Amino acid sequence: MMAAGARRVRGLNNNGHSNGNSTLDAHLELDQWTGEIDVRVLDVLAQIESLLRSAREIQRQILKVRGVPEPKTKTQRRAAAKVLNKTARAMLDESLALSQILRDLQRASGTLKLGARSRRRTGGRSAELVALDLAASRR
Repeated sequence: MMAAGARRVRGLNNNGHSNGNSTLDAHLELDQWTGEIDVRVLDVLAQIESLLRSAREIQRQILKVRGVPEPKTKTQRRAAAKVLNKTARAMLDESLALSQILRDLQRASGTLKLGARSRRRTGGRSAELVALDLAASRR
């Protein structure tokens, strides 16, 4: 018996396992893969937006260091230079995080590509099984 408020997905039994509908299984698996890629793309966009905000902050601090549009004191210029340096260091950290997110995105898209290709060749076996087979054969 299903818990109160639980929805039963067509093609899945009460335990959430497939009841043998390979077309539905393929669609559910595809939805899972594309959903993962979609989340990773959103992560990429968030990191890029953060880097853009930081770059704009650096531009503002550069103007302060230059004393533009209004003159700044030596203390204000030094403070702006410190903020600029701190922001540049933070951008480097953000770019490293972005690199990891992009690697994860590439890996997920490779799994999707492999899964789409393998479904034709493997009679519907999941991409994870095909990927495990490939990894084992490369050792």
